Amino acid sequence: MAVKPKNYHVKYFLTLVFASILVTFGASINQVFAMGDAPSTCSNRYDGPIVSFLINNGSQTFDPIANPGVTFNVNTLSNYSVTFVIHTSNMSSQNNTNPGTTWYHDDVFAFADGHCIPDSITTNINPNQNVTLNRTLTNPHGGYYQQSVFFSTFSTLGNPVTYNVQWIAPPSVPQNLQANTSNSQVILSWSAPSSNGGSPITNYKIFKSTSSGTETLFATTENMTLYNDTSVTNGQTYFYTATAVNSVGESPQSNETSVTPTSSATVPQPPTSLTATVASSSQINLSWASPVNNGGSALTGYQIERSTDSGSTWSTLVANTGNTSIKYSDTGLHPSTIYTYRVSSINSVGTSSPSNTATATTSSNTTIPSSPTGLVATAISSSQINLSWTAPSNNGGAAITGYDIERSTDNGNTWSNLIPNTSSTATTYNDTGLSSSTTYTYRVSAINSVGTSLPSDTSSATTSTVTSSGIVLNNVQSTSGVVSFSNQITLADFDVGTGNNKLLVVGVSSDNSDVGSVTFGGSYLTKKVGSFYNNDAEFWYLKNPTGSGAIVVTMNGPTSTIVGAYSFSGVNQTSPIPTKTVRHNVNPNSPTITLTTKFSNDWVLDLPSMYGGSTLGSPTCTQQWDANVPDAITGTSSSKIVPTPGAVTCKWTTNIVDLWDDVAIEIKASK
Repeated sequence: MAVKPKNYHVKYFLTLVFASILVTFGASINQVFAMGDAPSTCSNRYDGPIVSFLINNGSQTFDPIANPGVTFNVNTLSNYSVTFVIHTSNMSSQNNTNPGTTWYHDDVFAFADGHCIPDSITTNINPNQNVTLNRTLTNPHGGYYQQSVFFSTFSTLGNPVTYNVQWIAPPSVPQNLQANTSNSQVILSWSAPSSNGGSPITNYKIFKSTSSGTETLFATTENMTLYNDTSVTNGQTYFYTATAVNSVGESPQSNETSVTPTSSATVPQPPTSLTATVASSSQINLSWASPVNNGGSALTGYQIERSTDSGSTWSTLVANTGNTSIKYSDTGLHPSTIYTYRVSSINSVGTSSPSNTATATTSSNTTIPSSPTGLVATAISSSQINLSWTAPSNNGGAAITGYDIERSTDNGNTWSNLIPNTSSTATTYNDTGLSSSTTYTYRVSAINSVGTSLPSDTSSATTSTVTSSGIVLNNVQSTSGVVSFSNQITLADFDVGTGNNKLLVVGVSSDNSDVGSVTFGGSYLTKKVGSFYNNDAEFWYLKNPTGSGAIVVTMNGPTSTIVGAYSFSGVNQTSPIPTKTVRHNVNPNSPTITLTTKFSNDWVLDLPSMYGGSTLGSPTCTQQWDANVPDAITGTSSSKIVPTPGAVTCKWTTNIVDLWDDVAIEIKASK
């Protein structure tokens, strides 16, 4: 219960009047100060005002002279200290200047208490002296409440120093903790403590275990009496307790409650519209439609079965694809062979009945593919040339699996094998780490399961000359796919190259989630810009990276993702990326973005992100990567060197207009 402040002015007024009457009739003033020392018992007393008063509660200081009646908090089990100064008068109460005492009184223990300083008979206080006093004070009653306190000297009885102590304690326990459940979740609710200890509740702590009495800290909530735990498994019993927290500390644990979540979900319906399409003499491609009803639980994958006797017997081709893609390529098959397929859906409950069957016969005659066409080599910098070409018009009856890229430094007289097999159907390649002012000649061959085609026509380009103030592109690399179970995708073995003042820039495009973090060799990158209106597009960077290592991108949820990385040298380390911009569309069209640079000899990078049902091409800036995860996400990036400050526009053309997000940044040269 809070103690009501006393009316000090009335009290002291009555005391002074009564004192004057007593003096008139020769009565003793000692009767007025019955607790502690009365003023008249202090030998040769010097009176004077309290000229300084400071309070310390362990974390803050307070001045009740400057702020009369100031209120502060103190733990009811702790203490606070006061330091104050009495300035003595130039004449004692006995009208002399001999050494003497001084006097003050207070009610820190809930009653008025007088004090002779240093005591009633020791006389070592002089006139016009600052007497400093220190006291450590505790709760006189225990519990939590507000205590009003005064300090005064004999000469300031009518104008005491006053303040208020709010004694506070940890809260009492949360009440009536209850647990309710639904599929794969537990909903906890409780009532606030009956006492908050004199300080507002700031948050609650939830403790959890799978056995009674062994709960450990699981979660900390805000000041709300409800919590939804989704990290549970159906059929497992869970035990919970809760505590309340205020500024002083934490309450004891509440009552224990337990619950066993259950599922009302069923196995999903089977997939529909399964089709099988021959790709070559050794490959059949499958596609199907997701089930109409997932059984009330999200799909986690598909089971694929295959038969070589028209469905009389079945073997399991893939027990669980582990993803929700509705496409699969069956490779390594025999020529001129009939294969029959069926697919089942999988959720957390189990596996559906099979879909319709689909049959296809692999082709019999395959040859090496024809040569790629339209090879173009484009010099990007003093250390990079980008290649692009068109896939062969005839794959020889077997799917293209990669390309063989060769390079010559003597105009095609001799050749070295740059990449024996790209193991990708991408028709672009970035050749980095080249020498400046050097002419390189290239040719490309297509690869299928039979062998390697004849080379394409050649194409040549000459790297630019290195200047002392120029930015050098050391490396560009990209990868794509569905993130792992831990929502990660890795761009392995990325080499940042040589040179001074290096900068690593990582671009990320995704369809269903934004980026949580990016690391290179364990070092965290910093996010510079992002746009997640239709699809996510983000640039992250790291100053002065060294060596080679894995770039690991952790997304905030499951998604298909495209990751690309640039490594530069000759970049300003104080402000490596001085300018950024973002853009998205609301009506389907092709991506375009404009950025106005601030400095000379800088680079501009753009990063459009678009639904994977569309593809991008024909950029107006120099293409660095162009990747597509079918029916999920398309992510590309291009660059442009800007000799003088000004507006730079990078555009792409899409085969099917759709919604997109795009971001662009300026890379500043070191000089």
